Amino acid sequence: MAACSEIGTHPMQRLLEMVSLEEEKLIVYESIKPNIEVLAFHVKGNYVLISSLQVLTQQHFNEIVEIIMGFFDQLVLDQYGICIINKVIQLVKLEEQKERIVGMLGANCIEIV
Repeated sequence: MAACSEIGTHPMQRLLEMVSLEEEKLIVYESIKPNIEVLAFHVKGNYVLISSLQVLTQQHFNEIVEIIMGFFDQLVLDQYGICIINKVIQLVKLEEQKERIVGMLGANCIEIV
């Protein structure tokens, strides 16, 4: 996977900066969706996932957030995963998702600190 390789990560991030068309956003979504967990915990892949979150449509972003919530507890304790959580917190728009994130952070507060 280029997104997790030493050589492929940087070009992938630059490519994502140029995404603007709906078709391109759909390609990004379909490409990352099956690999979200791998990307989130990977030293290089998490940068590609963060860049992807910034270009997705709101609907696709919300779907990715729901997937991320499935392993949220592990992400908040991981040095690379926490970067994903930070970006999600910055970008999340749905009140229900915000409330769930706050609740999950509160539940993990002692472990996070």
